[in-house]
Order: sequence, then structure tokens, then C-alpha cells
Amino acid sequence: MVARAKKRGGETGGGCGFFVRGGWGKGYFRGIMESVPLIPECNPPLAVGESWEGRWEGADGERLDKALAATRPDVSRTRWRRYIDEGRVAVNGATVRKPREEVKGGDALACRFPPPEADKEFLEPLEMPLEVLYEDGEMLVVNKPAGLVVHPAVGHAQDTLVNALLFHCREELPEGRGGAERKGIVHRLDKDTTGVLVAAKTEAAQSALAAQFSEHTTEKHYVALVKGVPRPGAGTIDKAIARDPRNRQRMAIAEVGGRPAVTHYETLASGGMASLVHLRIETGRTHQIRVHMASIGHGVCGDMVYARVRQWLFFPRQMLHAHTLRLRHPSSGAPMTFTAPPPEDFMAALETLVPGYPAERLKVPFLAAPGSVWE
Repeated sequence: MVARAKKRGGETGGGCGFFVRGGWGKGYFRGIMESVPLIPECNPPLAVGESWEGRWEGADGERLDKALAATRPDVSRTRWRRYIDEGRVAVNGATVRKPREEVKGGDALACRFPPPEADKEFLEPLEMPLEVLYEDGEMLVVNKPAGLVVHPAVGHAQDTLVNALLFHCREELPEGRGGAERKGIVHRLDKDTTGVLVAAKTEAAQSALAAQFSEHTTEKHYVALVKGVPRPGAGTIDKAIARDPRNRQRMAIAEVGGRPAVTHYETLASGGMASLVHLRIETGRTHQIRVHMASIGHGVCGDMVYARVRQWLFFPRQMLHAHTLRLRHPSSGAPMTFTAPPPEDFMAALETLVPGYPAERLKVPFLAAPGSVWE
């Protein structure tokens, strides 16, 4: 005899049902590993691997995802949420698709995990030291180090800033605009660009912060070491940017079309071979500063994509740093300014190429742009 488990709360989350031989009741989970597969008729069918059963030994009223993470601490809460969303989890024999569903002490828990090859897409929290510049219940501002990719990409599945943020925020991050792999992210910095980066901790904050970046109402200041001495010493580069038709992994100045991009630059000091430049960008296109500075013959030192010059090979990375960021708090609207001085490798290169420049000047925020709402 094959009996179907009763629905819990009148809802099983769609077409997925849990089946066992011999009916259901207090002994439902005994011998479950020998029973009919936990999720035999999902539409579309789920790829399945190992089965697991357990029991909640905690207090009544705990969230399902927290109860599962406490019962099986080797599986992250992020994964449990995904498993619940996919209909892989049952409570007392009924599929539950809400991570917030409350469980009671003694409730029987079960899950049919996906096979390992289908489980690689899950984001795992990663314990990593973060230099936190500011944090409250809605947002987090960090000083991103060089070499850290912001969100998962090819070759960087579980070692990104998003993974570190998941650990830091106890996995409480909103879905990103680009999907789960961009949780909390509202803007990006290149892998080898250092400096100030803000992330959202709630959906409301993410929406408000993303709108500010999309509408270009934030103010972003960078410093860079660039090749040679820019002439004139200050100016504006207003050139649209698009994918390079010859290499889709690169960006290029668009001959036709493209997305508008505006960069203001000012030379702060020069050593002949290279100059320290302050940059303020009105837009935030991919690789914007690197492409724009290379387009006027003063590529960023160490940039092996857009400024490939042999004598710059000793740089460990591109010498570009997100120095000052101005925005409004996502809920109060209060103006906020964040700054981070350049890291040691940048300062060492500066001392070599532009000796004598006062390091103290790079420890304070840049002034707001004349005539801007931040002035």
C-alpha cells in the first residue's frame, strides 16, 4: 500500500508530494530510506541525490530554515532556503516552501538533496576578514581589498565578496538585481580595484541604494597612478563605452552607439614617468576609468588589459582606488560620506613614481564637486 502524506496547513507548495509505504503517522519517518522516493512527482522533476531525515528538538515557533540549519549545521542556512524554495523539504510528511514557516518541537524533518553536480550553484558563506567602514541594520560599507571579486563569476564561484558578506551578515542579505549570486550588491569594483564599496542588508535598502547609483545621484571619487603626465592637467572625458567587438571580454570607446560615460580628471602630482590623478565619474560603466584614461594616452599603471606597456609589468595590479563615496542613507535620506586611504601597494608605488607627495592628503575625503548637491 502506498499512501500520500496529508498536506500541512492545506498547502504542499504545488505539485510535489511526499509518499511512504504503509501510511503515515508517528512512525512515518521510520524506514524512510527504504520508502518510495521523497519527491517522486515534481513537475518539472527534480534531480535528486542523498535523502535525509531528522527531528526538531528545539522550542516551538522556530523558523524552518533556522531549525534545519541547527539540526544539520554542516549545511548552510542559505542552502536550506534554496532547498525549501525548490520543494525538497518536508515537515511531518508535507512539502513546505516557506523558509519562515514555524516548526514545533518534535516535528519530523526530511529533505531530498540534489546530486553533487547540481549543487555547485549554491552560494556558501565564507569567513573572511572585512574592513568595515560603516554598518547599520540596512547597509554595510567596506574597504574592498585587491584580488577580491565582488560576486560569483567564471573561476570564482565561492570566494567572492558576496560570500564574505553572507558570512558577516549571518546570511541575511536581499536577492541582487542580477540574481541570487549578487545578494546585497548595488554597485561593483573590478577585482583588482580597491576601495569603498556599499552593500545593502534589506530589500528596501537595496532598492533605494540601487536607485541612487542608477540615477547617478551618488558622488564617486577615485585616485589612480597613470602613465606619463596628462596634458592638459585637468579635463573631462565624455566618450561612450561599449563592448569591444574584437574581444567581448574588453570594453572600448564606442564608434557608434554605446552607453554614455563621463569622467572628470585632475592631476595632483607628477614624477615624469607617472602621475597621481584624482578622478570623479558621473556614470559607472564597466572599466570606465581604465578605458577613458587609456583613450587619452595615460592608461592606469599596472593595467594589463588597456594599458599594456612593458615597463609597467612590475605592478602587482592596476593602481586604481575608490577613495570617496557620497550617497544618502537608504531610509533616512541623510547625506553620508565614506572614505578609505589607498592600500600599502598603492602608496609604495606612489612613493617610487611620485616621491614626496604627502600621504596625509589621501587620508581625508575629496571635496564635493563644485555646484553639486553635495557641495
